[in-house]
Amino acid sequence: MGNYLKIFFIVLFSIAFFSILLLGPALTTKWPDAFVLILIYAFLQITCTIYMIIYAPKSLEARMGNYVSQKGLDRIATPLLWLSLLIWIISNPIDVFYLNLFLPPVVELKYLGLFLFIFSFLMVFLAIVQNEFAAPTVLISNEQKVIDSGLYSIVRHPMYLSFVIWCLGASLWLESYLGCILVLILFPPVLFRIYIEEKELINELDGYLEYTKKVKYRIIPYIY
Repeated sequence: MGNYLKIFFIVLFSIAFFSILLLGPALTTKWPDAFVLILIYAFLQITCTIYMIIYAPKSLEARMGNYVSQKGLDRIATPLLWLSLLIWIISNPIDVFYLNLFLPPVVELKYLGLFLFIFSFLMVFLAIVQNEFAAPTVLISNEQKVIDSGLYSIVRHPMYLSFVIWCLGASLWLESYLGCILVLILFPPVLFRIYIEEKELINELDGYLEYTKKVKYRIIPYIY
């Protein structure tokens, strides 16, 4: 019961965190696009969490725990990733309500953004379900093994690619080209995090080096 309460509060916190960072800088609640995004995000979070509680509890435990056990360069990479995410989120309301640097995207791009937002969230969810060892910090457990099926047979880090697409989709839906541009600031900490993670996995996880030879691309098929 205690674990379920922890999961419940973490999900609520993530929804509140996303909502405050979007609506806070706007200084208004009259932003229908943001409310649509928040409601969809909340629905996806709650629905996927319930599914994982029932069908993939180990994957959920890995994602919800072990937040403090960072070591080495991961102590730098993870805060950098969070900082870049914060900058990206608040850039959207600042652009929409104050800067207006660019004309809003055409309606087709706007709805493409909403599709990408939902699709990429589901891809992150699928990657977590397929890899019960996925965790928010670089950790190697005794039971861990190489996952080379599903999304992990296409790229080695599908969650990171889906995460970047998720941000791009959100900015398109919110009609912020500045947000779309600032998605680029996510790449350096993501690539840094991948470098640290792969170095650790190659050194500590049997079979991972062979996996990198089998699946050659880290996040973008045929490119990187």
